[in-house]
Amino acid sequence: MAWHVDYWDYLGWEDPYGSERFTERQRGYADVLGSGVYTPQMVVNGEDEFVGSRDADGAIDTALDATPSHGVWLGLGDTPADGDIAIDYHVQEPPAAAELHLVVVQSGLSNTPTSGENNGTLLEHDNVVRRWKTVPAGTGQVSFGLPSDGPRRFRVIAWLQNPNTLRMRGAALLPIDRDVL
Repeated sequence: MAWHVDYWDYLGWEDPYGSERFTERQRGYADVLGSGVYTPQMVVNGEDEFVGSRDADGAIDTALDATPSHGVWLGLGDTPADGDIAIDYHVQEPPAAAELHLVVVQSGLSNTPTSGENNGTLLEHDNVVRRWKTVPAGTGQVSFGLPSDGPRRFRVIAWLQNPNTLRMRGAALLPIDRDVL
């Protein structure tokens, strides 16, 4: 997931996908993991952080080899009349200290900065976080308004996370079929 931050906006070009909320999220990881805040920063499984432009294969392989301790299920709910998309979720036997995060990510986005080190460069983006909600772990439904800009290539990603340690305990991915949109 690409969480675009806003702390570079002062350089004269605002990232159209950047968010103060995402910057605060990154600062929260820095506090828990004892790291700094920088870009590109990669956090794997809520436990391992490093410069994202370096080889991440080892950290990702280790995370993929770990067995999730809890199951997370996502399904497409009835689409509300207002054009939002409804997502049903279920966490199997949620632990006491757990939150479920759900995000809508969008792929196929691009933009060209008009200043800064990437001035005039076409930047292409996939899995950009466009919407984010946090709910108590359990069973329920959330609705998201889908962005109208860019290609209609969306997925929903959910993960169960300890709010104190930020360690992930389970995850799920739901592609959104174009017929639903």
